[in-house]
Amino acid sequence: TACICNQGYSGVNGGACAPCPSGTFKATHGSSSCVVCPSHSDSLSARNDISDCTCNPGFSGPNGGTCTQCITGKYKAGFGNTNCESCPANSDSPAGSLAD
Repeated sequence: TACICNQGYSGVNGGACAPCPSGTFKATHGSSSCVVCPSHSDSLSARNDISDCTCNPGFSGPNGGTCTQCITGKYKAGFGNTNCESCPANSDSPAGSLAD
């Protein structure tokens, strides 16, 4: 019986297993390839579930799901599933803004 790669790692069965690079995940054991996170999301390396993919700054949505760009007048500075925040009074921002 050959050794196989764990979730979050990829390689040839019986060979060396490398961590899935950031921006990818692998939920299965074995030699299958790492899967790219959904658009506008990212993950740390060696992740093993689509929910490890979190929305990029300027985008909001559930972990592992569809990330939607913050609308005009809202922003989101960090990664994750937090909502876009409204700009302070008497100010505005373009769609997809990363900071107030």
